[in-house]
Amino acid sequence: MNLIDVLFSHALIVPSLDYRIQELSDRKADTAAVPSGAGVNGAGLVTFQNSVGTALFTLQLPLYSGGVE
Repeated sequence: MNLIDVLFSHALIVPSLDYRIQELSDRKADTAAVPSGAGVNGAGLVTFQNSVGTALFTLQLPLYSGGVE
């Protein structure tokens, strides 16, 4: 392979790789939308928060009332 062939093949490969890297970078997860912690209050309400403390969603746990059915 001569120098011209090497340069030509490199010129065809690099833009393709650059495009794929950019495409994957654009698809990465938004870390603000990923829960990083949770807290539970006395009423059984679980609040999931992201890394900056913003509540993302809640889950209500059923509480045992002490009776037997």
